Amino acid sequence: MNAVATRFWMKVRVAPTNACWEWLAAVDQDGYGIFGLSRQRVRAHRVAYELSIGPIPEGLHIDHLCRVRHC
Repeated sequence: MNAVATRFWMKVRVAPTNACWEWLAAVDQDGYGIFGLSRQRVRAHRVAYELSIGPIPEGLHIDHLCRVRHC
């Protein structure tokens, strides 16, 4: 695991049901988790997708099916 991934996953708690991955660090004004990446603030759910799946395809909308914004 690279340094960015290690730093990111240290800020995540997996729920016992594995349904949600709770973001434990900073959130933005809308309640979404934020992560510092290359001197930019990026929404944590997008980073989680890219670390777990790969690049987000053009036009794909990453959604919180559980409706918990810091998930």
